[in-house]
Amino acid sequence: LLTLKSRCLVEGYGEIVKCAALVGGDFWQLTGQIKSPQAIMRNANVLIEASVRFKAQIVAADETETRRRQLLNLGHTLGHAVEQAAGVRLFHGEAVAIGLYQLSRLFEQKN
Repeated sequence: LLTLKSRCLVEGYGEIVKCAALVGGDFWQLTGQIKSPQAIMRNANVLIEASVRFKAQIVAADETETRRRQLLNLGHTLGHAVEQAAGVRLFHGEAVAIGLYQLSRLFEQKN
């Protein structure tokens, strides 16, 4: 993590935010407090542990990706379209974060 440029660190953080949104609770509350790459680094151990624990539980319960494991794809369908349209200007994680943001806006509009 120490060798990553800020853009790459934030790109990976998007995946953590997705996990936190799905888990909720303290994990979600923590991500709402993080406002900078420095804050990501200060909380990296907790963020990584919570994300890995969540993903491991999901994958172990659905190894064939036919049920709950599909949650891990949240934001990816729209994100892949954004990524394709942007070409090399966006990293994968950035495009997926845009997909998550747009889905969140849609969910909010539809209550």
